[in-house]
Amino acid sequence: MKRRRYGVIFLILIFYTAITNAQQLPLYSQYLLNGFIYNPAMAGSDGFTSVNLTSRKQWVGYADGPTTYSLSFATRLLKRKNNVVAKKLIGARSGNVGIGGNIYSDKNGAINRTGAAFTYAYHIHFKEGQLSFGLTGSFEQVGIDKSLLGSEFLNTEPAKVISAISNNVYIPDAATGVYYMYRNFYTGLSIDQIFQSGIARIYHNVVNSNSSMINYTFLRQYYYVIGYNIPFGENYNVEPFIFLRTDERGNNLVDFTIKATYRKSFWMGYAFRTDFIGDNTSVITVGFRVNSLYFGYGFEYQNSAVSMNTYGTNELIIAYRFGDSERRYRWLDRY
Repeated sequence: MKRRRYGVIFLILIFYTAITNAQQLPLYSQYLLNGFIYNPAMAGSDGFTSVNLTSRKQWVGYADGPTTYSLSFATRLLKRKNNVVAKKLIGARSGNVGIGGNIYSDKNGAINRTGAAFTYAYHIHFKEGQLSFGLTGSFEQVGIDKSLLGSEFLNTEPAKVISAISNNVYIPDAATGVYYMYRNFYTGLSIDQIFQSGIARIYHNVVNSNSSMINYTFLRQYYYVIGYNIPFGENYNVEPFIFLRTDERGNNLVDFTIKATYRKSFWMGYAFRTDFIGDNTSVITVGFRVNSLYFGYGFEYQNSAVSMNTYGTNELIIAYRFGDSERRYRWLDRY
């Protein structure tokens, strides 16, 4: 019985270690539709007001695979002059400020993360470019679903251990970023989980019946993007870009992406994602626009042992955007 109990605990620890060292935050395949989630400096950087709803199911067919839901918004605060309204002075606004928010739920195996984030960005525009800075504050609830730990573990471990596992942990955190655009070129760097918060859990030693604390730390995450939008005539655009994710322990994921757009209304993209140690993923994205509504779909298929038991990953985005979209830089005159 002790051996079996050791086995269950060992599998749980391996599972948590894998999450700690690998995917801690959701992966998104449609970066360009909702980039400010990765980089707070992008909130309002394009002058649009946007609302985005994202649903993502990773490793379809695999029980308890990562599932993510996100509702976010971003906008640019309009420029205004000093004015008197109802005998009160309304102060001037430069038009350089962007704000954003995000409500999300992410389930990765037995770990559930639900939270909210608020973003403040400041944009400094030049003649043909713009430099942006952003800061995000977040607060989330992190818990463990006991039903996924196995009946043997729940029936044999002391009540103190089970109680500790069922408790939720509330964690504040922050992210920051910088983003630069010059004509059709753009690049950005951001850092998430700056505080590297930890989840303390009581772990029961089955040998001497003592309890000890184990900390699972959320590693600081780094994101870097660089890309260029190449127009071909009035109707076509081709956009190659590279998106890099890494963390404090050097776990890397890189997307090499190319996206083609027709009349700013239809698009298709392909990305080759690699971690440089043999696990590669093909990502196909398609989408279309109807007036101010944008619909995007992404499909991922991973070339690894995981793919033998799954049907890939599905991601759906529905976005509503409004603002001046006639020319890429016309909004510089508006703000």
